[in-house]
Amino acid sequence: MDSRLVVQCGLPGVGKSTVAAAIADRIG
Repeated sequence: MDSRLVVQCGLPGVGKSTVAAAIADRIG
């Protein structure tokens, strides 16, 4: 999904990990 690209390009490493975890939880 585009969200992953936005996260990787727009946030620092720690923020990316946090948001990625949140996205993973939302996806299931």
